[in-house]
Amino acid sequence: MARFRGTVQGSRGEASRLGHAKSGLHMKASGWNGHIRVDLTTVGDEDVCSVFHDAAGTTRLLYLGSLDKHDDPRGNEIKLYEEDESNG
Repeated sequence: MARFRGTVQGSRGEASRLGHAKSGLHMKASGWNGHIRVDLTTVGDEDVCSVFHDAAGTTRLLYLGSLDKHDDPRGNEIKLYEEDESNG
């Protein structure tokens, strides 16, 4: 049984892929000037997510932590984007 499932929607419809505890699931979304990479893996029995931004030859780690929490393991508060209601 798969532990991870990823989906993508594009001009040719939706596609999905499965990942297991040993294989993980590795995804990349690219544009002309860079890409975002998401890796889902396991550490022990915990599901772990790594999110990277790659651009101009530089890779920046945006998030590394558990899939079941919204906190940064480095102790930083993660501010979630909230759309300004006045722009409705």
